[in-house]
Amino acid sequence: PLPWLNDAGWAGAAEFQAAGGSPSDIGSRNSFVPYLGPVIWESEENNPFHAYIYRSPVDGKLIGCVRISSYSPEDADAAIAAFAKIITRFSATTDGMVIDQVNNPGGSVFYLYTLVSMLSNQAMATPRHRIALTQSDLSSAANFLKNEPYVKSDGDAKKVLGDTISGYPVSYEVFRHMLEFSRFIINQWNSGKTLTDPTFIFGVDYVNPSTVVKYDKPVMVLINELDFSGGDFFPAILQDNKRVVTFGTRTSGAGGYVKSISYPNQLGISQFSLTGSIAYRIDGNPIENLGVTPDIKYSPDAADFQNGFKNYGKAVNNAMSGLFK
Repeated sequence: PLPWLNDAGWAGAAEFQAAGGSPSDIGSRNSFVPYLGPVIWESEENNPFHAYIYRSPVDGKLIGCVRISSYSPEDADAAIAAFAKIITRFSATTDGMVIDQVNNPGGSVFYLYTLVSMLSNQAMATPRHRIALTQSDLSSAANFLKNEPYVKSDGDAKKVLGDTISGYPVSYEVFRHMLEFSRFIINQWNSGKTLTDPTFIFGVDYVNPSTVVKYDKPVMVLINELDFSGGDFFPAILQDNKRVVTFGTRTSGAGGYVKSISYPNQLGISQFSLTGSIAYRIDGNPIENLGVTPDIKYSPDAADFQNGFKNYGKAVNNAMSGLFK
């Protein structure tokens, strides 16, 4: 129904998603982060997420660790269900959680929002975007508004949008948000603007807590310079809402969604991507070029690369232990 639904991420994110791959690869199921301690439980190899529970070598607490390799899963609904089961287990058995999000190429904003919804019992404010408008955006917004007379309930909304959007549960509220977003697009165009005023993408100003599971214990997110787009947005949202502590190096700063363009040509160009929006955090600063600065800075050194990132792992556990104080 709207062209942005498949474009709210980093171009090409899906092609980096890998079931295995080298730990240094972007989007690999396992990253360079080593096991952080003796493993008590571990997810199956066919699980979309590599997750485990370990006993901290620093203070003996049980910590859950889950790897989010990208926000472009092959099956979003299945991935959301798998993530919910992991978080449910963590909620019942762990004292805190580490989220490994290094080398993350981004993906769907709705999928990202759904993961965020499971990590807090409070609503999470989202960034605003200034959108670069095109005639295609205007046409899609006008066409979407035609659905308004026929949608009066959650069931009606699902007939138009499906049960979920990249795993994000569809409801009448979601439909109303998208209606207002479409009206905003039309009003901005009619006022002569091709770069809109800041607005919430798809009208989603807050991500409400999940109705399935809400993790309310300390959380630390591992980030680095190879986190793009969704890899910027996920830690930005959680950091802005003071829900997590971030650890590592500053993310790349690919701060918006992109639009893929295809046109007939004789140059061998299949498609190319353009910036579709510039996003702004709660404090008014853009994500573009700035990225997310970690609360606890740690840059891997030569010893890490030579010894399986043991020092990195020790630093993560020391920082995690500090969250309980």
